Amino acid sequence: MGRKATVNHNLPKSIRARKRQRKNGAVVIYYFYESRDLNGHRKEIPLGTDYLNAVRQWTRLEMEKIPKSQRITFPHAAARYKKEILPRKQPKTARENQYQLNKLLEFFGGANPAPLDEIQAQHINIYFKWRKNAPVAANREIALFSHIWTLCGPAEWGYTDRPNPAKGIKRHTEKPRDTYIEDYLYQILYECADPDTRDIMDTAYMIGQRPADVLKIQTHHIRDGILSVKQNKTQAQLRFTVSGSLKAIIDKRIKPTSPYLFSNKRGQTLTVNAMGKRFAKIRRAAIAKHPELEEELKQCQFRDLRAKSGTDKYLSADSLETAQQQLGHTDTKMTKRYIRRDKAIQPLEPKNK
Repeated sequence: MGRKATVNHNLPKSIRARKRQRKNGAVVIYYFYESRDLNGHRKEIPLGTDYLNAVRQWTRLEMEKIPKSQRITFPHAAARYKKEILPRKQPKTARENQYQLNKLLEFFGGANPAPLDEIQAQHINIYFKWRKNAPVAANREIALFSHIWTLCGPAEWGYTDRPNPAKGIKRHTEKPRDTYIEDYLYQILYECADPDTRDIMDTAYMIGQRPADVLKIQTHHIRDGILSVKQNKTQAQLRFTVSGSLKAIIDKRIKPTSPYLFSNKRGQTLTVNAMGKRFAKIRRAAIAKHPELEEELKQCQFRDLRAKSGTDKYLSADSLETAQQQLGHTDTKMTKRYIRRDKAIQPLEPKNK
């Protein structure tokens, strides 16, 4: 049994402090990690003069002494994230995160799960190469990895004090979606749609909200000539005047058999997936009627009506702030990503005429 320390009681177990006097007379404290080999012989590993860095190295050395089977692994952290964090997210986001978790666990889990303290930047680079056929999905998965790692830090779960190995790693380049449904394409799609789908398309265009926020509208959201929409993603609350074409659609669609403005045959809310299938069907019909526009029509998706709404609002009102208000963004930077057409430039007239 070693001697009980009589000084430096603030030091973690196995750290020793040694005072050394330099040639200039300055006294410097050096830190060492004390350990013993298989024969019981004591040895000291130098940790430098910086106390915080010495403690970090001590943590790493202590973790290496723990059997791998007992160390905190990424699957442990992922399981806690799934139990505590996912239930607090919106259903759509939770489903996406679950898929992303499955991919991360496929790489960092399995028969030989990765301990958190052994995951390094090179492993993140290898992950990107492993997911090279799904670059955008890989970006989202590593973003989730980073969120989990932050929670594993000393301020939250206390699983590790190591810096995020994904920090500074170059992500796959993403091309932002820039599809704008021109008026003539919208009219072609509109003509191929059934009356219910036309009402949904018109409403989505008029209020400029995300598909899920359009489809969840209920009759009790309409009071005193105002339609109130609470966005699922940001919780922003918007109010639209029920007038003109929007009023005409609402008046004819309010039914005592269903609380939803847009519902399926059973009177239940129409899901985003179901609406996506409807839109795909009318897109195929439109292509069959106008094969010369196949490439343009193939790019059109129901969600693009939000960008069309914001763009047209911007072009007609000559104000980015007006489009921002329509879309429910907190700042104009996000709105600019939805503006997919700029104002037409007036050409100069020749001076010699």
